[in-house]
Amino acid sequence: MATKRPKRILADVLENLDEKNFRKFCSALIDWDKKVKKGQVENKDFLDVADVMVNVYDKDALKVAEELLRDINCAGNANNLGKYLHSKAGLGSSVPSAGELNFDFVPSGKHFVDKHRSELIKRVGNIGPILDELLDEDVLENEAYNKISALPTNQEKVRELCTKCLNAKRAKDIFYNILKKKEKFLIEELEGN
Repeated sequence: MATKRPKRILADVLENLDEKNFRKFCSALIDWDKKVKKGQVENKDFLDVADVMVNVYDKDALKVAEELLRDINCAGNANNLGKYLHSKAGLGSSVPSAGELNFDFVPSGKHFVDKHRSELIKRVGNIGPILDELLDEDVLENEAYNKISALPTNQEKVRELCTKCLNAKRAKDIFYNILKKKEKFLIEELEGN
């Protein structure tokens, strides 16, 4: 099997994105966690962006890329990269070449939050502390937090949160992790289904 280092795999993945999705990827990267500055990726090519990601995220660069690809709705590339990453016990010094990964593969898996949206809307009990943590984690901005908090019922609050604020995978992941702490029994029951 031909092998390449993670930086090369990342460069190959980014090279396969069309121009629009590459720009969306760079924008999402800047917004990800503020470690990457606009000037580091703006008007740069796929090689430069891959280099920045490996320098900033080191061994987690491919995992970050997978999540960013999901955030910009490049699910096929993200799921294929994720499938590879999850199948590896550890990401050593080499990974398969991008040619050995099928970046056209599009699985049908849904995020837990999307899959159980209606049950979450009906059954999340105390949304206040969850909103507080989402604000602390920068998933919500003050304006969205205030708008959701002002709604009269928990169901309306959760519906507004799920439909308007949880569009990115990272946001859904954070919400899910908070739910596992705050609504432990509900999440265990839903995971059992």
